[in-house]
Amino acid sequence: MATPSASRRSDRTAEKKITPLNRWDPENIVTLFAAEDESAKPLKIHKDVACHYSPVFKAAFNSRFTEGETQTYKLEDVGQKTVRLLIHWMYHQELDVGKTTSQTKSLTDKMLIELWVLADKLLIPPLQNSIVQELERQRKRFKATSTSCINYVYEKTAPGSPLRRLFVSWCAWNVARSRFEDRPEHFPKEMLLDLVQLLAQRVPTSTKEALAKERDMKEFEVPLGEDEDEDDIMEDSD
Repeated sequence: MATPSASRRSDRTAEKKITPLNRWDPENIVTLFAAEDESAKPLKIHKDVACHYSPVFKAAFNSRFTEGETQTYKLEDVGQKTVRLLIHWMYHQELDVGKTTSQTKSLTDKMLIELWVLADKLLIPPLQNSIVQELERQRKRFKATSTSCINYVYEKTAPGSPLRRLFVSWCAWNVARSRFEDRPEHFPKEMLLDLVQLLAQRVPTSTKEALAKERDMKEFEVPLGEDEDEDDIMEDSD
């Protein structure tokens, strides 16, 4: 069942807040499957809860399609842990990422990013916004950006995605220059183009003009080699 992602909808729609659900039918249960973990057991959630927070679930579980007939939904490209995070958030409106250390931060970030992408498909902007805040909190806490996640972000999101813009902003203002040299494989071409555009937009015109006037053209000249010793270039003779 195709649906527009939450990040592609109008700002007016995305700003609509969801009131927390306090009561639900305890006997009405639906099942979620993590397609990435085929051996994992299915996860249960109250139908009222799932449908309250996701219009995609609401449409699917009340349809005449397979999801409506079986009251099951297969979540593509996500693992069991990500689906558990989704269910926990739906009941508690909090992200239970567990204990994160400097060694496990990149794994936590990857899981949160997978959840953001899933929330985009399920049209749950409040969850996406909570994830963005948690990602920034983790970045500030450990003073580190998980650039290893950037390729995944660009593979799974559309141009102009808020998640793309977040990583581009981090790379522009927080990531050390040495990171680009040490890990060039972390930065896809499309992301580097976005980065150049951001930097071009953020630098004031007056600053650009001043730097252009002060440009030292000698920086771009090919260095002239010193005269080589005649003995060094003379060919051997028998």
